[in-house]
Formats: sequence, C-alpha cells, structure tokens
Amino acid sequence: MSSAARIRPHHAARSRPQHHPDIKDAVIHGVHLESHDQVSMRATDQPIRISVYYDKVQSNVKDLVQTVTKAAVAYFNQLIKVKPIGVPLLLDRSCSSTSKYVKGIRYCDYSCAPQTLCVETVVPVDHLQPCRVCKGGQCDISTTDPKSPGVPNTDYILYVTAMNTKDCATSLAYASACQNESSLDRPIAGMINFCPGEMLQATIESMIAVAKHEIIHSLGFSSYYFAFYRDQNGYPRTPRDPYTNLPSIVNGYQFCVPYCVTVHTS
Repeated sequence: MSSAARIRPHHAARSRPQHHPDIKDAVIHGVHLESHDQVSMRATDQPIRISVYYDKVQSNVKDLVQTVTKAAVAYFNQLIKVKPIGVPLLLDRSCSSTSKYVKGIRYCDYSCAPQTLCVETVVPVDHLQPCRVCKGGQCDISTTDPKSPGVPNTDYILYVTAMNTKDCATSLAYASACQNESSLDRPIAGMINFCPGEMLQATIESMIAVAKHEIIHSLGFSSYYFAFYRDQNGYPRTPRDPYTNLPSIVNGYQFCVPYCVTVHTS
C-alpha cells in the first residue's frame, strides 16, 4: 500500500473557482525524523522556523516574490508555535511505484524515483534522506546515495516558484503541503507558486495577503488535513490503519474523512 495520498493544491482565485485542478504528485506521509524518545523530549512550543528555497522564479517578478514571501514568513514566525525538530530536516524520497512500512519506517518497493517533487518543485538532493528500498523480502537503506546534510534549525521547508502554469488561469497563487512527519502528522515541507502575470497587476499589500492565505493552507490548516489532526495529548482524533498509521476511513478519491470528534456536521 502506498504511503502517498492524492491531494489538490489550494488556490487563491481572482474570482470564485469552479473546481480545483488535479496535480500529478502526492503528499508523502510518515516521514521519520526522530525516535519516539527524541520526539517526547522536544522542547516546549517555540516559534516555527521556516526555511525558504526559491526555484523557477521569473526574473521580472523576482524581487516582488522575495518581498512578499519574506513578509508572509515573518508573519507566521510570530503567529505559530510548534515543538521544534531537533535534527536537520531531511525529506523522504518519492517512490517509482508503491511503498510500505517496516517497523514504522517507509520503504519504496523496488526503487526510488529519479526525482522527488514537492508538487511542481524538484527537491534538492541535499534535502533528501537516502533511498530505502524493499526487494525480494529484504529491506535496506542505499549505501550509494551521498549523505545529505539536511536543512538545520528548521521545522518547515517552503519551496517558492513563480511560473505561469495552466492553474494560473483563475488564480493569483496556489499552495500545498507535500511531506508530513510521522510522529505528529505535521507538514514539514510545502510549496507556493505565484502567478507572475497576475502578480504584476496586484498591489504588494494584496499579494502579501494572498501569500499568507496560501501558506497557512500548506502548513496544515486545510480540510485535507482534518483527518490528521491530533488532540491536546498528541493522540489521533481519527482512527488509524495499524499498518500505515494513516486515517483508515477514505472514500473513492483517497481523501481521508475526519472522525466526528474533529468535524461536526448537521
């Protein structure tokens, strides 16, 4: 069973969108960062540390994108507190096909994908854990992948692009999380794409507001993540599949349905 779940990015639209377009990649759940003991020893809540990486930003909006992103990230640095990750942040690699869990660690079946995407951004190799693969009943960690340093002093990596894509037809920007840590289901990486043509017609103040709106969804404040929310003691609110540790209630679109203690409907 794959540990990746299909998700659609959230869009800030010029007008009310008719639908959210599908994207081809997936959210990777269950990224193992620290042991249970290390997680339990994390310090008390501290301001979230967001590291920003720019990729494929059109030159005519480069300064504007950096100004807007810097302002939005500074806002969240003061707004959100988390239990800080105590090790350099390393993301999981995408799999060429499916994946499985062995003693709580995610392994690819047969091989890892040549590239790992965070929606539309290629994740730098320096940000990735070694490839973990199961073949013929044997599960091992690659010894040929160079040891990556990871991203130090970081709780969340934000990949920023500014490209005119097909999704820019109705949007100023769009964003999504792409990887979550295993211990608390918290997003640890995500992306935001600004639509250059629309940016040039908007004020800086309005674009900062759009960036805040989009980034907060990529941080987990989204209906997709309701099923992954936990209570004040760190226990899942929605029942989990014992094999994947993912919410066990899904519909035909692989969208996890939150338990009633999280979302009440009338």
